[in-house]
Amino acid sequence: MDINRLTHRLLSKHMTLDSFDAMFREANHNVSAPYGRITLHVFWELNFDFLPNYCYNGSTNRFVRTAIPFTQEPQRDKPANVQPYYLYGSKVCTVYCLLFGFNYRNEKDVYLFSEHFESVFLM
Repeated sequence: MDINRLTHRLLSKHMTLDSFDAMFREANHNVSAPYGRITLHVFWELNFDFLPNYCYNGSTNRFVRTAIPFTQEPQRDKPANVQPYYLYGSKVCTVYCLLFGFNYRNEKDVYLFSEHFESVFLM
């Protein structure tokens, strides 16, 4: 969110833009509904994937996917095929991130740390 705010501030020096908060509320559907899209998405993921399928590993201080799933895999839309610079900044960075195992599309390799929850709560 901080990067988005900074981008908005820098762009607004060169063009006329609405305030960042107004644009964010409109994109998040906070204008016409009490709960935004982000809140509903986080609630959905916590209830239908995270809580039944992850457990906390105290030795690594992270949440890991359990070996035995307790629910069916939730149906999700297929991720969009985007250019590499949209994922990790550049094609070179994308190659290195994938080489070192950071692939957001492979859900079996995803670990959740407390920092992830911190960023959700800061929104």
